[in-house]
Amino acid sequence: MVNKKLVDFCGWLLKDRSLNADARDPAGLRRANAFLADVALISHQVNKITHTFCDENQNVTGHIQLDRRGGEVTIHRIWVAKPGQGSGSTILKKVCELADRHGVTLKLSVNPLGVAPYPMSSRQLHSWYHRHGFVGNRKMTRLPVENAAGLNTETRRHGEEKSELQSQTESGR
Repeated sequence: MVNKKLVDFCGWLLKDRSLNADARDPAGLRRANAFLADVALISHQVNKITHTFCDENQNVTGHIQLDRRGGEVTIHRIWVAKPGQGSGSTILKKVCELADRHGVTLKLSVNPLGVAPYPMSSRQLHSWYHRHGFVGNRKMTRLPVENAAGLNTETRRHGEEKSELQSQTESGR
């Protein structure tokens, strides 16, 4: 005889959309929370998602907005006080190192920030994120380095083709 309560419960689990990502992946939630706690240690947390980074003289160099969904973290935007001086790369590199340490996947959408003409075009932003380990087109993902071997062949091939293209372009200069 089938346990009706068990059948009802399983049906509820399968159809209930309110079961959120936190409940489905508690280990991912712990990793993401530890990652965000470490980001808060190296920055000034302005609000729930915005972190401000400063130089050694406490001058603001830039900001990043990070939002956790389950075990993944979405980067909403990065902006800096003085574009083109490496502050954005420094911030992103620190965030990526912490994501690697905690085993957290980072996601983002490539959208220029600011008023046209933007400091970086969509194409430049895509290339910049790609150099920091993100893959994809308009929506990009960065797996933690220890999980990078799990990328599919097409993604790896895309990165290799990109590297070959960059090498050819640089050698032609």
